[in-house]
Amino acid sequence: MIIYNARVITWEEENRVLENHAVVIQGKLIKDLGPSDEMLKKYPDEEKIDAGGKILMPGQICSHTHFYGAYSRGLGNNLKPAKDFPEILANLWYKLDRALDEESVRLSGEIFMINAIKNGCTSFFDHHASPNYIDGSLDVLEDVVDKSGLRASLCYEVTDRNGKDGTKAGIAENVRFLKKISKDNLGGRIGGAFGIHACLTVDEDTLEQCAAAIPEGFGFHIHVAESQEDEWDSLYKYNQRCAERLYKHGILGDRTIAAHCVHINKREQEYLKETETWISHQPRSNMNNAVGAAAVESMLEAIRERGVKTFKVEAKRADKNFPVKSPEIGRRIGAAVLKGCKVLKVDVHDPDCRLFVDVRHDQTYIYQDKIPGFGGLPLGTNGKGMTLLSGGIDSPV
Repeated sequence: MIIYNARVITWEEENRVLENHAVVIQGKLIKDLGPSDEMLKKYPDEEKIDAGGKILMPGQICSHTHFYGAYSRGLGNNLKPAKDFPEILANLWYKLDRALDEESVRLSGEIFMINAIKNGCTSFFDHHASPNYIDGSLDVLEDVVDKSGLRASLCYEVTDRNGKDGTKAGIAENVRFLKKISKDNLGGRIGGAFGIHACLTVDEDTLEQCAAAIPEGFGFHIHVAESQEDEWDSLYKYNQRCAERLYKHGILGDRTIAAHCVHINKREQEYLKETETWISHQPRSNMNNAVGAAAVESMLEAIRERGVKTFKVEAKRADKNFPVKSPEIGRRIGAAVLKGCKVLKVDVHDPDCRLFVDVRHDQTYIYQDKIPGFGGLPLGTNGKGMTLLSGGIDSPV
């Protein structure tokens, strides 16, 4: 398929806006990109779609959402305005998620998918809850995502608000689904996380159980300090703020999403930065629930303070029988680093960090820091000596 006569926005690190360009799609991959006339000549047999000069760009990604929230649009509950966020949860969201059954879970997903397609959003990180229909609920949403052709990461929110039996069922649903998609993820279109509602509704035992139960290779998806009540509750019950509790239990990490983070303090930002936890900013939701605005600028500044943007690989092949020479070792290791960490760039002249690779006879060492010793002979081992120097060309010395 060729989509031509399009204004292509690439969303690369150095973004480009390409007028009258074409995108060639073969199977599930973008095969080629170039001026429309060139692509039409190059691929004459492909199906052709004239974009009519409209914008063509990669699909948008929603990093935190609730599919069942589709039911809340325009919903009236005939109640007086809530005085705080816990009242909003009790009067709207908790009543809504308890009303969900298998059919309504499926319909909520379908409504969401249709709306997403219309608005150019193709990937989602969903946070699901249906306390009266837990077991198998993620399979229903997976089926909806599969039929839509879109991508999603799914999880079930663990919470103590429906009793400990509900807690156990939520943990079991997460574990079951994550193990399932470890074997079959719809060709990469379905991912998963271990869902937890919020510090406000889980005690220490539950956090410990979640940390112990999560299958290897996955992270968590949790609301963090969405409202000030979330922080107050943790401080009152556990004498710790939200991110501190999560850090202590090993919930934070580079595969974990912390949604909202409106009321975290500087110390909590440091926990999130240290563990490389993903933060999802939800301005529309924050406005709807009147919980405040996240300190996005200071969070970004904290990330920039990390300072590591460029690197260089320095390889040394002490074992000359090793078949790959030092420059090629450096190139291969560097390529692997770039593939795994998209934000880094190579700078061979003045890098922010150096990665050393030392190939020995029996093993290879990879390290970042060199700690120099004091040098010289150990104290007490050096004896008396004399050095003779001679510049004569025929000197015997």
